[in-house]
Amino acid sequence: MRPERVLLCVVSALALVIGWSGWIAAADTAEPKAQPVAEPKAEPKAEPIVQPKAEPGAEPTAEPKGEPPVEPKAPPSLTPTADPKALEIVDRYLKARGGREAVGAIKSIQMEIWNLKHSDVSTNKAKILHYMKGQRMIREDWDMEDIQVGALPLRWTQTFDGRKGWVQMFGKVSPLEGKTLFTFLWDKYVDDFFLHWQKDGFSLTSKGQEQIGGKACDVLIIEDFMKSQKTRYLFDPETGFYAKKEWEGQSPTGKTKNEAYYKEWRPVAIKLPDGTDAKVSFSFTVETFEDGVLTGERKLQSVRLNPDLPDELFGRPAGEDFKPITGADTKKAEGKKGEEKKGPPVGLPLPGLKGGAKPEPEPKAEPKTEEKPAPKPEEKPAEKPAPTPGETPPPKAE
Repeated sequence: MRPERVLLCVVSALALVIGWSGWIAAADTAEPKAQPVAEPKAEPKAEPIVQPKAEPGAEPTAEPKGEPPVEPKAPPSLTPTADPKALEIVDRYLKARGGREAVGAIKSIQMEIWNLKHSDVSTNKAKILHYMKGQRMIREDWDMEDIQVGALPLRWTQTFDGRKGWVQMFGKVSPLEGKTLFTFLWDKYVDDFFLHWQKDGFSLTSKGQEQIGGKACDVLIIEDFMKSQKTRYLFDPETGFYAKKEWEGQSPTGKTKNEAYYKEWRPVAIKLPDGTDAKVSFSFTVETFEDGVLTGERKLQSVRLNPDLPDELFGRPAGEDFKPITGADTKKAEGKKGEEKKGPPVGLPLPGLKGGAKPEPEPKAEPKTEEKPAPKPEEKPAEKPAPTPGETPPPKAE
């Protein structure tokens, strides 16, 4: 947990305590209100109701009926604690890493990490460039070499300048907030958590020993002052390093048991403020499990201690602001659903083809045969009527 988050929790807890104290003090010092004296009812054997006098500072003598008031629980202790065995485990660990002075001399760090994410069907590999400066400035550049989105490789950058966070992907930048920001900052320290556990508001408790691979390891329980966050560390008493970390996670199906195994501790050179050469050890291989199943591996490729990192490295990455899809954009997209898709114009290059696309030849039109109208039947001359008796027939034409 970062110092600023702990401070915020402390302020909230103190406000809660002060609020409860003020409410209790007000309830104890308030004068009871005078109650009207009830007249005795005109019934046999009716007894008048006696009310206490409303004198300044007087407490009511009659006990209220019903359940007794529930007193608020005392808030948890805000003072971090550690038993002697827990302090012994921590001192041995810091000495194994290189000593308190050497570990505390780390002010900036640069790492190259190979991250493997395992699933039931595949294993994805990511190259991570990790930068930290002070306790609050962090940057990570991710490159998923085996995954592409269209023709573009999947890459992104996350930064936090101590106040704000950003994420950049495909040239677009959006704020890094909420749960995503918490996950990005979680469990990241430029030096070591065990250097300032007390200042950060945690308590340490030793819990005997447990076996890891046939070796007995010391168990150390770490809790925040609200008892809401608990982590178990298992330290190898021979080397002094911790070999395992356990914590409770959350998945869409419910709570999960998360484990991380720390292996291959190696020393890395560092120069102390007085110019003395020293070394600080790091775990170069970390294997993570969820409910007993291997889910990931982190392998350190290189580590540089106290490189000169400019503050601008942790600011907003270059790129345009990401603009979410609005209702107007959705309506436009819905309006285009019914439109028929038009192919590329003839002559333009098609995907996967060189040059222009040849148009298909149009089918030749067959000549149309005009139908001749049927000949009209010849009209027969009308027969002349026969001459009536006594009528002189017309003369014949010569």
